[in-house]
Amino acid sequence: MALKKFIQNNLATVSGIELELVGVNPQQQWSQIQADHKRRVQRVAPEFAQTKYLAAKTDTDLDGRASVSGLAPGEYWLSTLNLDANAGDTRTGWDVPVIIRPGETTRVELTNLNGVERQASAP
Repeated sequence: MALKKFIQNNLATVSGIELELVGVNPQQQWSQIQADHKRRVQRVAPEFAQTKYLAAKTDTDLDGRASVSGLAPGEYWLSTLNLDANAGDTRTGWDVPVIIRPGETTRVELTNLNGVERQASAP
């Protein structure tokens, strides 16, 4: 209370206090640690997913069609793993859950409706 009263009566004493606290404020360093971690995860995640969890892999033909066969029934996740498809001046990726039922053919259409638009492509 005494400090609060002193500051209220002597406002000039707190002028520039933010500059003096920069050296002990962990916010900037914490933000940098978080940004570095996010970059590492984005770099490592596709490789980890492909080596540990990959059930099948395919590429599309010139008409954008692809197929995968021989997968056991179950729940899968169709993903471009942060490797985006260029569509004009946009980049799109997909992360779509897929359920394969016994004795059935499962069709999945990847469109802009179930895609995730990323940042625009660099010129």
